Amino acid sequence: MRRAPFILVATFAVACRAPSQLPAPSNAPRAERTPSESTTGWRPSRSTLGITFHDSIGDPRVAAPYIYLMRAAAGSTVGVHRHLAEMRIRVVRGRKFLLMGNPPESQPVRVVRAGETLVIPAGMWHVEWWEEDTLEEISGTGPLQTEHPPAAVPSRP
Repeated sequence: MRRAPFILVATFAVACRAPSQLPAPSNAPRAERTPSESTTGWRPSRSTLGITFHDSIGDPRVAAPYIYLMRAAAGSTVGVHRHLAEMRIRVVRGRKFLLMGNPPESQPVRVVRAGETLVIPAGMWHVEWWEEDTLEEISGTGPLQTEHPPAAVPSRP
């Protein structure tokens, strides 16, 4: 894989930064921005309680390499979804649990511990949850788009 050297170098560069050197969040106005976010760079997930993000390198919304950090509080859960691009996830601290498959419940639970890496292939349905506070480094090449399954439509008798 040709992207590995870039990701390795970029990961090392982020890991070596002092907290005061982490990039500041975008100056674009956003309604959900809080005073603590503007001073720490962490922003809450728009859809999941207990999840916060910190953009480190690049922008996952554009067609270019990116790396960002994600914190998940104990008890956080993300329901069934998939991403249209491959994602590489390295658990820095804590543990991540997931079901991954088509459908997700067709496979056994996977546990990813601190220091381990997981690749989620593009288009793979999965469910994620955390039983302890966890820090992850997520990398890939954008654009990163997330899809959720359509809501079940009740059948008529």
